[in-house]
Amino acid sequence: MFRFFENLVDPFAPFDEQTPPKSLWAYLKSQYGPFKKLMIWMALTGVLVAMVETGLIFYSGRVIDLMNASTTGEFWSAHGIELLLAAL
Repeated sequence: MFRFFENLVDPFAPFDEQTPPKSLWAYLKSQYGPFKKLMIWMALTGVLVAMVETGLIFYSGRVIDLMNASTTGEFWSAHGIELLLAAL
């Protein structure tokens, strides 16, 4: 698995030996060139993970609200199937 990620970008690829750009954004753009596709995928997966984590936090709050609104027996009879499906 490590070899796959190590071989995605060649750090020793030939490059222009000119003076790097003077502005920050131009410099970053020139240095991120080989990583452009990887950065797009990392941004998309980062957004996806953030959405999943937000959903988990929201659902845990929902479960806590449901638990506070009913007794133990009522809770399991009314929401047991939902909890089993959420556990999958």
